[in-house]
Amino acid sequence: MEGGFYAQACFLAQQAAEKGLKALVYRQGARYVRGHSIGELLEGLLERYPQLERHRENANRLDQYYITPRYPNALPGVALAPFQVFSQVQAQEALDGADGILREVRQLLES
Repeated sequence: MEGGFYAQACFLAQQAAEKGLKALVYRQGARYVRGHSIGELLEGLLERYPQLERHRENANRLDQYYITPRYPNALPGVALAPFQVFSQVQAQEALDGADGILREVRQLLES
């Protein structure tokens, strides 16, 4: 983010949160976890880990960063590349949201 790569920061925050939640799914014994939606992963974990509910808004926000920051044609009708569209505020929110999810995941994995 320090270099102004806000689109990449948004995407990588999404990836980190996704991988963290998938770690919890694997811990429950799953052999294969399909999908990339953080919101869906979180929903599937709520029965066992109800404390994850507090991260729902961040999960839904991070889901928006799975495709659009990576592909120039993901923004309909906009002739701009993702690096021209994503802001420092969005990147910081994405990083903060992913950090909150990952901190929770670490605590759950350690307990």
